[in-house]
Amino acid sequence: MISRHRALVLDGKRGQADAEADKWLGSNPQEIPTRTYLAEQSLQNQQFSKAAGYYETLVKLQPNNPLLLNNLAYCYQQLKSPKARETAEAALKLAPNNPAIMDTLAMIYFDSGNFTATLELLKRAIDIDKTNLDIRFHYVKALAKSGNKVAAKKELEWIIRTGKAFSYEAEASQLMTLLQQ
Repeated sequence: MISRHRALVLDGKRGQADAEADKWLGSNPQEIPTRTYLAEQSLQNQQFSKAAGYYETLVKLQPNNPLLLNNLAYCYQQLKSPKARETAEAALKLAPNNPAIMDTLAMIYFDSGNFTATLELLKRAIDIDKTNLDIRFHYVKALAKSGNKVAAKKELEWIIRTGKAFSYEAEASQLMTLLQQ
């Protein structure tokens, strides 16, 4: 089904691809790989409600999978669902040293205005994965938002000096302009 879906999407028939995949999943309710593929595709296309539906089913099939819980929490965060925090906390409980999960929960805390928890969690994530520039940028945002602009600027300068690409380059440039004022 995954190959068929990909072929139809490449042929410009996403609607047909999605309809066939959903019909197939209806006949195969325990099937995980296709559902995971469709969840990831929906997430990449920022179809958070659709992705959340796939992830909710996947979590029922694999309730102790922290990465599925993390992705579901991220979808919930994007949808402004109150379930985001408890879902991310459940993921972190299953994988307490996973920086990606720490990042998701930290950004949920960030959105709720809890900058102390945000900074603590992001600092832990950075201590584990010092090279993840996306997590480091989230740390910069939290530092800036909490009022520590000097530390935010220093960290952002470090990120930029690495010369490595990261997801938030445009936003980082705007933030640097604000931090220099």
